[in-house]
Amino acid sequence: ARSREHATTQFYLHDVTGNPPPGPPADLMYARYLLAHISDPTVVVSRWLDFLSRDGRLLIEENQSIDTDNPVFVNYLDILTRMLVGQSNNLYLGPTVEELVNSAGLNCLIDQVTPVRVSDRDTATMFRMN
Repeated sequence: ARSREHATTQFYLHDVTGNPPPGPPADLMYARYLLAHISDPTVVVSRWLDFLSRDGRLLIEENQSIDTDNPVFVNYLDILTRMLVGQSNNLYLGPTVEELVNSAGLNCLIDQVTPVRVSDRDTATMFRMN
């Protein structure tokens, strides 16, 4: 991303669960698979109101479900789900995103499920990153 950096683009390393980052309010924020790892996502999303410009947009991408017949992946997902639940987190936060966003004081404009087919090889590569 930095190699394509423009004069109006800024990047910050920041803990988004706390105070707003340095710099002006953002016109766009994108959270991908982040809220599943936060124990109280509604509180965190409500804090993000301070991060956004007046007409800013917040894009949230979370899992609705992960369906597989592969027994190794089924076992891995079971372990991951139980681990996250033990930390008061939820791997499948997707079904609650609209409610979560509205509870945080934002208006949900689009709540859409997009099925994605992934080969076992690509799935193994993604899971390996964890």
